[in-house]
Amino acid sequence: MCLTKPPISTYSREKWTECAQRETEEETGLKIKNLKLGTVVNTIVKDVQYHYVTVFMEADLDVEQSGKTDPVNMEPHKCESKSIQSFNITTWANPC
Repeated sequence: MCLTKPPISTYSREKWTECAQRETEEETGLKIKNLKLGTVVNTIVKDVQYHYVTVFMEADLDVEQSGKTDPVNMEPHKCESKSIQSFNITTWANPC
């Protein structure tokens, strides 16, 4: 499984799966398939009027369509590097 969480925004009426596919290809050059919802994290910090909803999608890397297995940093002006990492959503969501 490849889990991607680039800082992204959806287009109007864009499905989460479509957004994850589009953003993954735009930012890494990789295509993904078999997408499903991982989890949704609703973060609210009232003191600073911050409210952010983070959607985690799970997917398989589509090597046949991508033609490669390593991500390429397609937006170096926005990000220093890209990599594929193992990720445990339970640990991330509740580190204590």
